[in-house]
Amino acid sequence: MNDGVAWGNRAVLQRKDPRANVVPALVHIRIFMLGFAGYELHWRCRMKKTTLLVSFFLFAAVCTLPAVMLNDIVLGVTMHPDFALNMFPVAIEAEFSMPGLEFNPGNSTSLTFTMNAGYTPRWLTQDPRTGAFLTWDDTDSTLLSDNSTTFSREQAEYSALFSAWSLALSQGLAYSPITKGDLITATVSFDGRWEQAMERLEASRHADWALGGNLTFSDNSGTRSIFSGPLLGTPDLQGNRYMLSTSLNAGITINLQNETNTTLDGIEIEASGLWAPWWLFNDLQWFDGTSDYWMLSAALSAGHTLYQKRRSNGYNTVSLVLSDDLSYRWLDGNKIPKFAETGGIWGVSAQNLTHALTNSLKLSVFGPQFIAQDCYPYAYAFLDMGYASGYLNNTGHSLKYSNFMGSTGVHVHLRLFGIFHVFYEIGYIFGPEINAAAGSTSPGTLGFYISLED
Repeated sequence: MNDGVAWGNRAVLQRKDPRANVVPALVHIRIFMLGFAGYELHWRCRMKKTTLLVSFFLFAAVCTLPAVMLNDIVLGVTMHPDFALNMFPVAIEAEFSMPGLEFNPGNSTSLTFTMNAGYTPRWLTQDPRTGAFLTWDDTDSTLLSDNSTTFSREQAEYSALFSAWSLALSQGLAYSPITKGDLITATVSFDGRWEQAMERLEASRHADWALGGNLTFSDNSGTRSIFSGPLLGTPDLQGNRYMLSTSLNAGITINLQNETNTTLDGIEIEASGLWAPWWLFNDLQWFDGTSDYWMLSAALSAGHTLYQKRRSNGYNTVSLVLSDDLSYRWLDGNKIPKFAETGGIWGVSAQNLTHALTNSLKLSVFGPQFIAQDCYPYAYAFLDMGYASGYLNNTGHSLKYSNFMGSTGVHVHLRLFGIFHVFYEIGYIFGPEINAAAGSTSPGTLGFYISLED
């Protein structure tokens, strides 16, 4: 589930913490923090109190289901750049799985329910009425297609309150002597997402941005809202800016990777499809925002450990890993919501074109493990390249583009107990990409987040 926000390519390895016995305490702590952040959102954005409280308390109730019924795990919490110096959680993701399932002896079976709820930043990249790409002049302003409406880059930023869920069934189909587990895994799922778009938190400090709590912009005659009537370019922002989007998904993974915290060898192949037709609860009368789209994607991941030195207790002293991730996606449909846009690289947001091909090459150095095997520093240098082409979605298939994008940089990371992450990264963007500053160095970013995934 993509929210249109990324810190770049954080890590080579991804793995979940199996320690389910510590999760219930984590769940209660994170929900409390999220509820506090939600109260601030109500105060600053003049949201309906009932909407906020119902969303958070329903999520809290699901998270506190009896442990005897489900194995639950908190995957992570995320922050918002406008709230509490980007240090206080405003979103949480949790996963619940049903234990004891076994359809095929010798292979794993899992039934999982994942929830993700909170508040996320967004920004407009297309003209809401025509869908054409927004371009910025030297004053960081843009002129919409009617040649009368202008707004600044800051005014193009907004936020969304969201609640997303996924009910997935996965089944292993063969045994891999390399991974000592499933060679092939097939997955089917039913996914959903509810959203309400609103002014960004920062807008509350600027009287010319926060105009009655509506997403509005200025033109030559003053101020008016452009979010009335059908919006070809931003179908999820129509009318009351509420949206419900659901989809049917299927995928298959072939895993030939031998992976640990500090090493990676082998390849992994993934292919998946997503279908979100309008009749699957995506055009209900209670929600003005609508969706109707489909997506096919494929990915190839490969890695090789070039060097490793261990201590006598088996802990890593230093290791050097070369990895590469190649991915392709085909995104099409009549109404594609912002969260569904994928295919971006570090420093360049996803572009809503039909085809996107990306590749990320990394050289990683993993330092000594201390205290526990999931406590260690690491760093990597990366080279990301991408190519997007085809029709610009949400334009009625009237505009075509082709565009190259690239970025390179370094990332330094400290992982503690597989949960706490502190990182610093800086990079350089190159290529004539759309909606990004080509030939510019991205300011260094120092960040912190909580997650069981890198």
